[in-house]
Amino acid sequence: MGAVSSLEMLSDELREASDQTIVAPTVKGLVTDGLPYRGFLYFGLMLTEAGPKVIEYNCRFGDPEAQAVLPMVEGDFASYLFEAAKGSLKPESISFAEGWSICLVSASAGYPMSSRSGDVISGLDEVKEARVFHAGTKRNEVGEFETAGGRVLVVVAKGAMLEEVVDAV
Repeated sequence: MGAVSSLEMLSDELREASDQTIVAPTVKGLVTDGLPYRGFLYFGLMLTEAGPKVIEYNCRFGDPEAQAVLPMVEGDFASYLFEAAKGSLKPESISFAEGWSICLVSASAGYPMSSRSGDVISGLDEVKEARVFHAGTKRNEVGEFETAGGRVLVVVAKGAMLEEVVDAV
């Protein structure tokens, strides 16, 4: 499992179609229904021959989406979120970098139905062009990392070219 973030993923036409047929009607519906929503609203889309279609709405900015998107955010993201929480969205305070970001989730054996703990994790010292986020890990009695949950590690890389980011992850 994982996520990819890039402005290059969608053409201007597809982004405009998504805005007009999905995002704007959703926001209008929230306003019309008197739902003063403040927070992240993630649109899970499927691209079809008839245009983009909604698979899901998600009212969070969790993993793995956030871990792929956040490296691409430039500007004062904390101030952006603070102002948004107060009801004063200031889109000019952030922008999005060019290039690609990929998040790859490593899970324990049996995930998602179950998870296995105690498997030794090796190779973390070899990671050079990516970040590793620990989610379900622990250290054993000799100091090695082991699995300790379902989603174990998240590896995130960012770069200008898709191929270099895939290689880094």
